Amino acid sequence: MSMQLTILGCGNMGRAILSGVLRAGLVPAQQVRITSLNAADAQSMADELGVQVAASNTEAVQQADVIILGVKPQQYADLAAEIRPQLKPGVLLVSIAAGMTMERLETMYGSEARLFHVMPNTPALIGQGMTAIAPTAPVTPKELELVKSLFAACGEVVQIGEKDFSAYAAVASCSPAFIDILIESMADAGVAAGLLRADAQRIAAQAVAGSARLVLETGEHPGVLKDRVCSPGGTTIAGVNALDAHGFRHAVKQAIAACIARDRELQG
Repeated sequence: MSMQLTILGCGNMGRAILSGVLRAGLVPAQQVRITSLNAADAQSMADELGVQVAASNTEAVQQADVIILGVKPQQYADLAAEIRPQLKPGVLLVSIAAGMTMERLETMYGSEARLFHVMPNTPALIGQGMTAIAPTAPVTPKELELVKSLFAACGEVVQIGEKDFSAYAAVASCSPAFIDILIESMADAGVAAGLLRADAQRIAAQAVAGSARLVLETGEHPGVLKDRVCSPGGTTIAGVNALDAHGFRHAVKQAIAACIARDRELQG
């Protein structure tokens, strides 16, 4: 793929995206420029991956075909004022910041800018991410497929309307923390029952990973898969009843709702 890729504010998520793109051979390393507030981290990343560290944001964007905006939301307005005069016509601008709406981006870059609201989640760090993407009207189908391919290199991609991003963020981007609590709690219970900590954590994590993969690969409803494990009068249904008695399902739904509410608050 012949293109110049720039990642501004290339931190952990930028690194995950970049690693996937390079691993998939979508862009040669020598055609990638990055910037970061931490110069040492940027240079270390460049040395490891073979990409270039730009001396400034303005230098980094001058020849870029695709720019991933990896800076913090509160830095977006200043960044736009800095780089907008240097952007070449038709450049694709990809925002990966939470709470950064298309309306706000268009205010910064203009209504004719080719903008993408994109939200990956942390499993992208190991190539198992889930990314939502929404383009603005000026984006062509070919440009959309190009940006999709960059994020498909580090997991799955779904195109949704921007109005659904708060729900998506709760279910995909916030939920890894919930799953981590589930794994930790399962491991704690295993340790309490006599398992070694390392064994309990590995067993719990693999059980969760395997269950998720089963849902994805069979396409069956999670409730159907749950029922298959619950033998009449058995141990699993006893555990399910205990979860229900302690409000497990309700707690999960309330956690998702709280995330959605907070995300909408942040959008103003």
